[in-house]
Amino acid sequence: MANSVLVETFKPLPFPTNEAWDANLSKDQHRRLRWQDKQIRSQTALVRKVTLLQALAGSLAGVLAEPLIPQDRKALREWHDPSRGLWRWEDVKLDNPNLRNGPVIKAFFDSIAEIDELKKGRHSTLRRKLLDRNAIIERLELRNAELLEINSNLRAQIWQLETKSGD
Repeated sequence: MANSVLVETFKPLPFPTNEAWDANLSKDQHRRLRWQDKQIRSQTALVRKVTLLQALAGSLAGVLAEPLIPQDRKALREWHDPSRGLWRWEDVKLDNPNLRNGPVIKAFFDSIAEIDELKKGRHSTLRRKLLDRNAIIERLELRNAELLEINSNLRAQIWQLETKSGD
């Protein structure tokens, strides 16, 4: 997603910024923030989250290591990780694809689609490996059965030879 609108248009603020709004706040602390700081906090969190998802979309290892990948706007809104400066917000207008942040939300959905494709590819690769291994196991089981039959026939022949020579 190197050519994504989000990467070209937005640069998320690095975390931490040491600003009062850019910390893990209680509801009471958040309520006391100035309106502008609340706006900056939510906007920054949105851009950080989507930028992180874009980075994950390019790496299966990253996708597998990420404990939570939101699949819809509600989950994106509720995603909270204080260690990375990913804050919750309540205003559904912030992540509405038809409003101001439409390009960011489009980048979110594009990233999720790419992540889903990565996961499917991983599963199809694993499925293919399992099918290949199952085919090998089946061939080995058939070969073992053939060898056991050959062994049984040889033992029968040896027994017949021994009983004839003993007469």
